[in-house]
Amino acid sequence: MVEEKKYTQILGDGLMLDHYFILCSIKDGKALTKSKRVQGFINLLTKKEYILDDHLTDKALLLLGEDISKREEEVKEEVKEVKVEPVKAVAKNRSLAEHLSYMNYPVWVKDLHEKCQNKLIELTGNKQVMAKITRKAYPFLPNCTDLSKILSKVISVYKLTDFDKIERTLLLHIENCQKSGNWFPIMQYYIWKNNLSQMVTDLDNDEDQDQGGYKSNQKFI
Repeated sequence: MVEEKKYTQILGDGLMLDHYFILCSIKDGKALTKSKRVQGFINLLTKKEYILDDHLTDKALLLLGEDISKREEEVKEEVKEVKVEPVKAVAKNRSLAEHLSYMNYPVWVKDLHEKCQNKLIELTGNKQVMAKITRKAYPFLPNCTDLSKILSKVISVYKLTDFDKIERTLLLHIENCQKSGNWFPIMQYYIWKNNLSQMVTDLDNDEDQDQGGYKSNQKFI
């Protein structure tokens, strides 16, 4: 039974209980009925940025009452248990998937997420910025888990190998947003949206440009 306060919030976001039920089902890992009507609900939730690449966004989790900060802490604890192996031992003929596993990708993403938060604190005084458009607010920086998923997808699609350049480009995007006073595109859409990546375009344009001294010392061999 949905409480009246939650029901009012759902209506205020332009949704119906059907949409809320679908979000709950996805969160709980339940299979959804395959029908045009259900697909229409999913399409609307994707358009309204509650679903991204078949996963719930922070916006959806907030609507469902999830404690995102607690979720990030759980991810950090899991990352601590990952064993770090020496980079120099990586064979040159390893596949990209093997590199992701061997290079301790979760640790790199955790460090990158913290650097993005620190850059936001440096520029704005807060580790998160709410980007506003048409009276609605969207978190600029995704949580560590979502950042990991979206970056992994782009790295795999574009066969990216230079982690230093990825890090510099994302930090520069934060700086550019702060300078312009416009926090769009939000980070996850800057990385990947509608099968395109503005981040990769900027990576390509970075070949002959010095964008600063941010170094992660992590890249594929």
